[in-house]
Amino acid sequence: VFWGDIALDDEDLSIFQIDRTIDLTQNPFGNLGHTTGGLGGHAMSKKRGALYQLIDRIRRIGFGLEQNNTVKGKVPLQFSGQNEKNRVPRAATSRTERIWPGGVIPYVIGGNFTGRQRAMFKQAMRHWEKHTCVTFIERSDEESYIVFTYRPCGCCSYVGRRGNGPQAISIGKNCDKFGIVVHELGHVIGFWHEHTRPDRDNHVTIIRENIQPGQEYNFLKMEPGEVNSLGERYDFDSIMHYARNTFSRGMFLDTILPSRDDNGIRPAIGQRTRLSKGDIAQARKLYRCPACGETLQESNGNLSSPGFPNGYPSYTHCIWRVSVTPGEKVVFSLC
Repeated sequence: VFWGDIALDDEDLSIFQIDRTIDLTQNPFGNLGHTTGGLGGHAMSKKRGALYQLIDRIRRIGFGLEQNNTVKGKVPLQFSGQNEKNRVPRAATSRTERIWPGGVIPYVIGGNFTGRQRAMFKQAMRHWEKHTCVTFIERSDEESYIVFTYRPCGCCSYVGRRGNGPQAISIGKNCDKFGIVVHELGHVIGFWHEHTRPDRDNHVTIIRENIQPGQEYNFLKMEPGEVNSLGERYDFDSIMHYARNTFSRGMFLDTILPSRDDNGIRPAIGQRTRLSKGDIAQARKLYRCPACGETLQESNGNLSSPGFPNGYPSYTHCIWRVSVTPGEKVVFSLC
């Protein structure tokens, strides 16, 4: 079977009355009081406990096997063919409380990772910084921050800023790969999966009979008011898109089939190599990045004003950043 990742938010967590205040820096391997989304990487054990009860109940609800009576006024997740609208409402990425103020995301890396893994996590963060105005900083005394940790759920991350303390980004077994970490950081920044967009039926077909039993809820479509795509077109190349066989009953059975383009070719989906142009454009809109400027991460390079050597319009706001390792010297030569 091919496992993907899911994304949960506080609406889901409140249904199961899961504690959301665990300090992950003090107890990196203890019982998990909440799951923060982006679930996948490997099959789950049958072990009891808060995390496993949560996963089991989500699956059962998604498969229509259990009713939810925990939160008044909430409709349980259901999977009923074309009728996908009876789902728990989810927050849009445009909600201001989900956005990290100033695009600054403090982080802590747990001590259970190797030097190679830590370097790769930083490489994935630098990838987002290079193409957007989001900045990751090592946490000092910030109240809200992300913690790279290892949890039984595998690949897990909350969507957007949670606030009021730490939130986990779990990099479990088989998740410690550059593209997967970039994907999970996409959830942290505020993005849901591309195939859950309200307009997805114009671009892909969900083949429900090929989905693993209990995983159907991962293919539910969001309502127009639940997510804001910020005017960007559906992006087959997005690093946030599922692959064709994600949560499939078999490796060669499609669960998502992209529509053919004008040349009769089905676009590839599910890449975990780098941010797409659409990912970059949407992140820059979400965080209102300056119209010009860039982040220089190489050992040498050039920074120039828009249209150099010609002039540029008045009141043009540009930001250039130079990213270096602590202790390195930065030398500028003006010309």
